[in-house]
Amino acid sequence: IKESLDKLPTGLCFYNDNGRVILLNTVMSELSHKIFGEDLQNASLFWEKLQKGESSLDSINIKTGEDPSVILEDGKVWSFSNTKLKNMYQLVAIDVTELSKINEELILRNEELTEMNARLRKYGESVDELTRTRERIETKANIHRELGQALLVTKRYLLDETDKIEPPF
Repeated sequence: IKESLDKLPTGLCFYNDNGRVILLNTVMSELSHKIFGEDLQNASLFWEKLQKGESSLDSINIKTGEDPSVILEDGKVWSFSNTKLKNMYQLVAIDVTELSKINEELILRNEELTEMNARLRKYGESVDELTRTRERIETKANIHRELGQALLVTKRYLLDETDKIEPPF
């Protein structure tokens, strides 16, 4: 069983209520050395330190609390979880480096999209204002054209004596 656990790419540790390690694979042992610089002797204490964000100089805590995550010196990101089983606890560490990179890329893309959205909103407001201005200009031009036609008709009426019709009053 131990040999099979050691071949897993994830860190795994089973321990009892007082923190005594029952079964530990090599990945979890290596993580303990990289994060805290010591063997994993008390898994409860190990879990508490992870939740509080305590670590050695070789790692950076990027998330604390219920599901802590740590970036190691080699750039790998590990996420930890702790589960209560019937009469023991199961501590698991998963390499989430690729997910972390994808998440960072999504954050950058979301920021770019937010900026683009702001520019599009501003453009939309400009288009609305431009449309309103164009409509006002067209209305003014129509009024000007109609007044010009009325003035021309009036001028022609006043200059042409033969076509004059006497006003009814």
